[in-house]
Amino acid sequence: MILHTPISMEEIFLNDEFKEKKLVHHDGKACYVEESLDGNLQVVQLLSSNPNDYLENRFYPGQMLKSE
Repeated sequence: MILHTPISMEEIFLNDEFKEKKLVHHDGKACYVEESLDGNLQVVQLLSSNPNDYLENRFYPGQMLKSE
């Protein structure tokens, strides 16, 4: 079976490891993030159907976002 979707496999198949991630909207883009001990958010995955969004450096996996 092939699924053509911007949603990750973990979200579709409900992996327990993925439940630690939070879905947030940052600058109008939906991202899965992990919260660090100092309160910053680290990008795990960008969810977008626009290919140009994936070229923005601030949404690369591993980038830190300031918590709001």
